[in-house]
Amino acid sequence: MQQPESGGRSLSEISGVPEPIEPEEIVPSSERLAEFMHKGERRLNGEPYINHPKRVKSLGNQVLKETEYKIIGQASFLCHDLGEIGVAIFDPFGKTTDDNPSSLNYFFRNVRKPGDGICYIVKELTNLPGISYMVQMRGGALNVAPASDEICRPLDILKVIGKGLDMLDNVNPEETVDEDYYKEVYRGHAEKGDVRLLKTLHNLSEYFEKGEEISSEEMFIKALKEKLADKLLSKAIDSIDPYVEPSSSYPYLPVVERLLFQQSNEMDRALFNQDAMRDILGEWKSKSDIIIEKYGKGKIYLVHSTGYFRGLDKQPGAE
Repeated sequence: MQQPESGGRSLSEISGVPEPIEPEEIVPSSERLAEFMHKGERRLNGEPYINHPKRVKSLGNQVLKETEYKIIGQASFLCHDLGEIGVAIFDPFGKTTDDNPSSLNYFFRNVRKPGDGICYIVKELTNLPGISYMVQMRGGALNVAPASDEICRPLDILKVIGKGLDMLDNVNPEETVDEDYYKEVYRGHAEKGDVRLLKTLHNLSEYFEKGEEISSEEMFIKALKEKLADKLLSKAIDSIDPYVEPSSSYPYLPVVERLLFQQSNEMDRALFNQDAMRDILGEWKSKSDIIIEKYGKGKIYLVHSTGYFRGLDKQPGAE
């Protein structure tokens, strides 16, 4: 989604959502802001994109305990993709500060402590252009401060939880392309005579031969289905890569499990319900297994634009 030019205006002015002043306003304000910023965006299954962060927040409600950090977790889960659609976010604990009125930091300036926590988590979860996803995960989402860091450590635990919930919601083996919706999209472009834009607007160039254009609804839907299969497979492989021994930051599911259970301390575990989180991890693994079995046979995918390949030249478990 192309965000509106700020023109020096604050996110509150752009969106019409009042900046939270009291703690109880943080989560509803975050939800309304996310709804505005993701307005018009849709996933390949046709649903409004905002449903994704709302589901991540809902999963967080099942996992996070009633501590002072729960509000921070809920709000950051709602806002976790804002950085990737152009909202400015600055590290509140960094050496430099920024009072950019269109930044997320400015939006939460009146609720400084929880607001700083939200901005820190969202910034750490944001995959910046030009940086490999794996590198970003190692240095951001799956990087946890030492126990001696009383400021960042609990926020990092929330961040790891949030990444796990995000990944779970992105590995749904039953997800399908909404053909009726995208046929209407095609027809709308056909009426305007700009069907050629569909390849760029939906990042479909790799699903066509060089110079080949989309000439029918069927071609468009077929490319979208291939893109969805690639997306699901890449997420599933990155979660549980059956051919890679788990390391410091990959595959992601065993790393999340290690950070939250094997390398966590009593204070870390006081932030979340361990049984609920173990159930989340189990569902994440089960769904990833199904996706790999469904889409992975005999294929090699370019998972991330920076050149990481995940090879599946045989069915998982085959000799």
